[in-house]
Amino acid sequence: MHSEMNSRISRILELEETQKYEQAFHEYEKLDLNEFDNWKYFYFYLWYINVEHFPLDLAEFIKKNQLDIKLKELAEFGFEQFGAIAEFQFLAGYTINLFPYYYGDYEEWEQRGNDLLKSAHQLEPNNGIFNISYQGSTYGTTESYNIAKQQAVFEVEKAFAGKGFLNSYFTDVLRAK
Repeated sequence: MHSEMNSRISRILELEETQKYEQAFHEYEKLDLNEFDNWKYFYFYLWYINVEHFPLDLAEFIKKNQLDIKLKELAEFGFEQFGAIAEFQFLAGYTINLFPYYYGDYEEWEQRGNDLLKSAHQLEPNNGIFNISYQGSTYGTTESYNIAKQQAVFEVEKAFAGKGFLNSYFTDVLRAK
């Protein structure tokens, strides 16, 4: 069963890669979102489509399918289902921290994003990816962030080796230069 889900996700990520965004959306809607990996990829897909709507020329697609509303709904579902999981806290914290206005009151959600990143880091202090994200969300030194980034380069490449928006985004953003 789990490998069947992995192959379904793999097919959807291939649709993302080949810019078949609407088809990917409809495939995501068929998944069991009580499975964290399914939720994670769908949530990130919705976030990415919303924040990159202009360069991807997807404003009509977002409006037609109410993807802005679906993003908020899926975030709330994630809080209810997976709120105690460090990986959820990292992913939700990161995305919320960057674009808090997609979720509600800017300051409230920005703080919530920061709190989630801090919590993920505290739950798994040896996770380099969570450390980079936490360092990047705080107003610490650029030096401490750059050191954390250098230390996590292999972890990032391993964790985000696959296809799709989530993997390519985090590989690009978190990989040390």
